[in-house]
Amino acid sequence: MTESGKQLQTILIGVDIEKTGKMLMKHPVVSVGFVVCNDKAILLDSKRFNFDITWKMESEGGDFEDRCWTEFWSKLPDAVIDAFKADVMTQVEGWRAVAVWLDRLEQTYPPAEYKIMFVNDNPSFDIANIDYNLELHADRHPMRYTSSGQYRTITTVDDAFYMFPRSAIGQIKADINKVVKHDHNPVNDAYFMCQQYWHVNKLLKTMITDDAYCAFRYDGSDILDFMPIY
Repeated sequence: MTESGKQLQTILIGVDIEKTGKMLMKHPVVSVGFVVCNDKAILLDSKRFNFDITWKMESEGGDFEDRCWTEFWSKLPDAVIDAFKADVMTQVEGWRAVAVWLDRLEQTYPPAEYKIMFVNDNPSFDIANIDYNLELHADRHPMRYTSSGQYRTITTVDDAFYMFPRSAIGQIKADINKVVKHDHNPVNDAYFMCQQYWHVNKLLKTMITDDAYCAFRYDGSDILDFMPIY
């Protein structure tokens, strides 16, 4: 609520990273993608930051964890790799640019009028890497805080998403894929997360009504189904 009692408008910020390996400090980030959406997951803006890295395995003098390269990066199409190599910045330049973008976000959507919610599917990894690099290269406090130190919410979409029955999850993914594909383009993947958030909230609102409450029924097949209780 604002000071006048008016409801704050919600802005969803989807965020995704792609990385050279699992270690926080040892393995640099390849790319960060952001999307800005309204509370119905309608895309308003997007931004991608690519970082200059050495495209070889560590055993060959590069930045990539050998396992990560062998199991993932080496299997991506050339067109996808080329997109990661476009418009690259050094780690210092790139993370300072991320910090500037985050601060400009506050100017566009001031905290007095908007509630900014960051949406991510693995914040213990993605957000941790972003926060570490923002502090290291841009001397900025964590992303979950505004430039003035005000706390902001980071929502984990997968925790809520995977509590639904497999049939519901499959339908939601099919609906989202009509809008955007989860294809390791960090902007597309960030938008996919915002879509997940909106679809989950939409489904929850249809389940919970004044005269019906929902409980889980376990049918013994590792699939949870919803059973209304009247």
